[in-house]
Amino acid sequence: MSALLSGALIFLGSIVTYGQAERGTLTGRVRAGTAPLPGASVQLEGTSYGGVTGADGRFALGNLPAAAYILTVTRVGFAPHKQTVAVAAGANADVEITLTESVENLPEVEITGRRETTYKSDYSFAATKTATATKDIPQSVSVVTKELLDDRQAYRIGDVVKNISGVNQYSFYNDLTMRGFRSQNVRLINGLRGGFGFFTQPVTVHLERVEVIKGPASALFGNTVPGGTMNLVTKKPLAEKRQSLSFTTGSFNTYRAAADFTGPMNGAGTLLYRLNVGYENAQSFRDLQGNETFLVAPSVTFLPTPKTNVNVDLVFTHTNTRLDRGQPIFGATAGTDLNSTPISLSLNAANDYYKIRDLSLNASLTHKLTDWLSFNASYLKYAWSEDLLEHRNARNFAVDSAGGQLPNLVQMQVFQRVQKTFTDNLTTYLVGNLATGPVQHKLLLGYDHIGQIRPQGGAQNTARGFRNAANTGVIATYRPADERRYLLDAAGNPVPNVPHFDITQRQYLIGNVSDYFFERTALEPTRYYSNGIYLQDQLTYGKLQLLLGLRQEFYTDVEGYQTNQARKVEQRALLPRVGLVYARTK
Repeated sequence: MSALLSGALIFLGSIVTYGQAERGTLTGRVRAGTAPLPGASVQLEGTSYGGVTGADGRFALGNLPAAAYILTVTRVGFAPHKQTVAVAAGANADVEITLTESVENLPEVEITGRRETTYKSDYSFAATKTATATKDIPQSVSVVTKELLDDRQAYRIGDVVKNISGVNQYSFYNDLTMRGFRSQNVRLINGLRGGFGFFTQPVTVHLERVEVIKGPASALFGNTVPGGTMNLVTKKPLAEKRQSLSFTTGSFNTYRAAADFTGPMNGAGTLLYRLNVGYENAQSFRDLQGNETFLVAPSVTFLPTPKTNVNVDLVFTHTNTRLDRGQPIFGATAGTDLNSTPISLSLNAANDYYKIRDLSLNASLTHKLTDWLSFNASYLKYAWSEDLLEHRNARNFAVDSAGGQLPNLVQMQVFQRVQKTFTDNLTTYLVGNLATGPVQHKLLLGYDHIGQIRPQGGAQNTARGFRNAANTGVIATYRPADERRYLLDAAGNPVPNVPHFDITQRQYLIGNVSDYFFERTALEPTRYYSNGIYLQDQLTYGKLQLLLGLRQEFYTDVEGYQTNQARKVEQRALLPRVGLVYARTK
């Protein structure tokens, strides 16, 4: 039996050896000049055999049937290479390949990822809608790169603006000042207007860079803040495979995690992907405050031809937090001071919440029509929704039967609110590079559409004031002369609709919302939209660079939207732009 088994194993081994002898291998090295070229895609045409070169530029394809193949090697920034290779049975074929660089213009809309070791950024798209060196733009532009965002652990926009002069945090919320003008929640995403909410700041894990154009930019973007315009540029897929994971913990029970994956999805490198995921769970120095935020941002780039670039970004953010209104009121009575309560004191109820959802879809197309003319189009759809339950102070102390203040008790009010907004942006333009004698021109002709809608379904409940004597409703204010109209407690003081908060007890209770009398209000549907046509020319003559721009803006506000009394209020504006740069040195 043993002899029979041994013979069978020897027979099977000879079959395996014979089968392997019918196949071969292909190895090689890809170079750029004399340096190894990693990340190059290697493919045998008409087969499923392929791979990517490693850090040393080498690749290896095994278990290949003996045959003649057409080997294709591609990499972004280099001309494709093809050659015929013969793979013999039981042998290895080794090749040496050198790729030559190809000159490709940067797309006019897409901001591609880059590998940098410094915080410096040499170009900007936002200020002119073309790839222009920052020093050649006749306007102050500040850029915070992803390298600085990572090193400073700037997780939210409020952390980013600490690195930009002239831009400051106005309040705790998504609320900035730029050169003295309050910008509130006006932000651009890849040059298009996003419909951000006011109370929560955007996170940065999916951002390539943050650009701030200081001063007016209405001639380029229409309705913007005079002090400046912030543009958030999202990360784009790379042709080189990369993965990144990071974990952070810190004060106030802070936990953060981020992931960034990118690379080609096919051997030819014409389909690229990127996936950014971020999570934060953090408390605050103030009681009950904190947030839980989850972000997922997939992105796909399709390169059907060397002249065409199609990119699609999807960003979803869910935030569960509470509104932080700061410390209780002070100074209403003599002797009170800012140290009378700790900064950790909050007036929220234990069951308060503020839930926000942001969803944006950005699709863009860049196509080079000729050597001197390109077409660009980009569309952004932004959906935002909020769901709020908030206990907050009513900006007064409680009162006794005579109307005197009770400085240990704070009058309270409660808000419930739900609403949604939808924002649409479309921009299309042509860019032409021309010359008239010694003058170089970069001409831009485009059209923009911006629109925002708050549909039916938005509503707010408000609870405040004092109970009436029958305990069937509310009276807004207390008047001692009419105390018979009010419900009084055992001490003869008016009973509030929402229980007072005792700042000396520091007890955070669950608010019994069903016990309150609410004033119910429907939030009116709103709609506005604008259309803009603009022409821009960047002229270069020797060391002089002149920028000329003209925009015709048509703005429409629909009053009484979705009612029988709806009417359009229209405004028009012609917006010029002129700037001059003299390049004394490079």
